[in-house]
Amino acid sequence: MAEEMTRKLLKVFGVAVTDFEDRCRDLAQQARDEASSGGDPAAFLPLEEGLVRSTLEVTRRWMEVTQLIVEQHNRTCTEVLGLLDELKERKGLAP
Repeated sequence: MAEEMTRKLLKVFGVAVTDFEDRCRDLAQQARDEASSGGDPAAFLPLEEGLVRSTLEVTRRWMEVTQLIVEQHNRTCTEVLGLLDELKERKGLAP
């Protein structure tokens, strides 16, 4: 079950990353177009807003993946160290 949830989380993250890449490419092209036409600098404000919103979304998804990795790492380390401590105790070794 955990693997299924991980796959779903990674799929959502992958979509967020590719959407982010597309949005960045589109925003950069819009900025180039605006600059080459000698447009109003204020026209860049909605482009920056779009970039900020896209960055927030991909960062949120990235943090979800990072949290999954850190939690799995902590669970595994805790279990392995607990088993090591039990084995040491049975063998009369200091933990």
